[in-house]
Amino acid sequence: MYWSAEIRQEDFNSPLKEKFLDFIMEKRKCGNKYICEYHHLRRFDKFLCLRMLDGRKLPRELVLEWIAYQEGESARSQFARVSMARLFATYLFYHGIDAYVLPRGMCRIPRYSFCPHIFSHEEIRRIMLVADNWRPVGNAPILHVVMGVLFRVIYTCGLRAGEAAALKLSDTDLLNGVLVIRQGKFRKDRLVPMADTTRDRLRKYVTEIPLDRPDDPLFPNRFGIHYNPLSLYLLFMQLLWKLRIPHGGRCKGPRLHDLRHTFAVHRLEAWIKEGVDLNSKLPLLSAYLGHVGIAGTQRYLRLTPGVFPEITHQLDSMFEQLAKGGKNGYN
Repeated sequence: MYWSAEIRQEDFNSPLKEKFLDFIMEKRKCGNKYICEYHHLRRFDKFLCLRMLDGRKLPRELVLEWIAYQEGESARSQFARVSMARLFATYLFYHGIDAYVLPRGMCRIPRYSFCPHIFSHEEIRRIMLVADNWRPVGNAPILHVVMGVLFRVIYTCGLRAGEAAALKLSDTDLLNGVLVIRQGKFRKDRLVPMADTTRDRLRKYVTEIPLDRPDDPLFPNRFGIHYNPLSLYLLFMQLLWKLRIPHGGRCKGPRLHDLRHTFAVHRLEAWIKEGVDLNSKLPLLSAYLGHVGIAGTQRYLRLTPGVFPEITHQLDSMFEQLAKGGKNGYN
């Protein structure tokens, strides 16, 4: 995680302090992590303090000033602030506080036009080769051991970077070759079977680094604690640089998350070559990836237009049949 999930009273100081804290607690009781949102709300509270908010109210002029575009801000970042301001104001309104609620039309999420990079099988081979042969670094004595296994697990198991970073020694069943993903996205736990080659590599790995207690991070950084996703992303950028794989800059990719996306596309590609029916396989892939339903997997894979036309064709046919069948499909 980028930030702690702890709720601290001292983070909020405006006249609406108690309502901010109550709102966050209510969202978390409903199963939402509310970590990034927590920090958006903390900034909103700080803004209200600077504007010397008078009394328990949320006037229109302050809301509009808060949601205004900030220099250098992406459209999605602005949308996050707009969305949180509307949700919080709605909460205040239903609790009898005078608050300006933004019109619903102002909370439309920007069109997501980013197209993930699907690594070729040769690029994946080269990525793993470079990671396996990472040179030892003085201030990170086990990094060269961790790199090859960490990126291999992310790719071959289709994990999110945060899920891989959060793994503990106790989350690995090396006898049966299964990883336990705890509190992944949507707070879902799941079991992730590993390929035999990944399981064997992980068995060898745990004998090479000092892992003694069940709660030890499976992939410790130089301080012996879990990596955060940003650190993993920066390591991945170094790896791409060594391979001379061009990076388009911020929000352009390739991203570390594209290893997970590549896993999904490569898996579909293999099934098509084997001649299997995607109608029976896609729900399995959805569960393996930790998606809520196959509609999420469909949207996830549609971000790769033209990469594998045969996959797109089969998905189009499949979801056209589901649409004709009404709302009782896999959702």
